[in-house]
Amino acid sequence: LFQTRAFVEARQMSEELIADLEKSRRTEHQQVLVGALNNYGLVLMELGEPDAAERQFKRVIALDPGSVDPYVNLARLNGFRENFQETIDWFDQALAHGPRHAGLHNHLALFLRESANRPDLAIPHHLAAIDAEPGNGEYRYYLGMTQLAAGNLTEAYKAWELRWTRREGGW
Repeated sequence: LFQTRAFVEARQMSEELIADLEKSRRTEHQQVLVGALNNYGLVLMELGEPDAAERQFKRVIALDPGSVDPYVNLARLNGFRENFQETIDWFDQALAHGPRHAGLHNHLALFLRESANRPDLAIPHHLAAIDAEPGNGEYRYYLGMTQLAAGNLTEAYKAWELRWTRREGGW
């Protein structure tokens, strides 16, 4: 439902699933609950409810403090709020928990390029994401865009050509 942008339906399904999982005493359901809460927070972000999303991400941290995703999502949330110091603080916490987490490095690189206007600082994070997931064409495309922003045209061109292979297509 999330991928089809059916956020209202995703919200309803998430709430029902979370309610059922919270009633369960089965140990294996705890990790499913953690994922469901994190995904619910993402749905709430898309529905324009950042405070409710923040509560869900903090619930995930309380249940599983070693999980990287809620820290990344809190960083992204604060980036949308243009609270950049908190964004950096959440990214720092995420890095402490998952220094090789590809998605973390990708989101941090995008923040550094787009919000902090520091493509030079973003490039090492793009490279870390690619190192962690070498087959991910999206990460290579984002690297090319950042290299373009940094003025590294020769390096950027090859990755820039990946725009035609993306699910969103070219520009």
